[in-house]
Amino acid sequence: MKSRWAEHGGKNILYVDLSGFGENVREFDVELTEAVATIGQKMYEQPLNSVLVLVDLRNTHMTQTSNHLLTERIKDTKKYVRRTAVVGLTGIRKMFLDYFSMLATSETGSFEEPESAIKWLLQTI
Repeated sequence: MKSRWAEHGGKNILYVDLSGFGENVREFDVELTEAVATIGQKMYEQPLNSVLVLVDLRNTHMTQTSNHLLTERIKDTKKYVRRTAVVGLTGIRKMFLDYFSMLATSETGSFEEPESAIKWLLQTI
């Protein structure tokens, strides 16, 4: 599993690493499901509206199936999330960000690299 909790600037960030899957929805689903079942459980122990999330989608093509999988996870966890930074949704793919942002009901930003995403996540803390 690539996803993990990581500490930056004294704060924990849930780093959901869904990068590098191309169009392989099966492996995408395995990573997302395993992340939710293991490290994602810590989210439910956090205060509401407190979790910082970084989702890395570089080199992963958003298909209807992968979009559906993410949508289900967002609906389940949105009340815990304070901010979400999404890496890799650039150009035309950025349209997915508007959709995720609407679902999440929390502040959501788009970034090209994880470093700038982390910096943005920590700005309001």
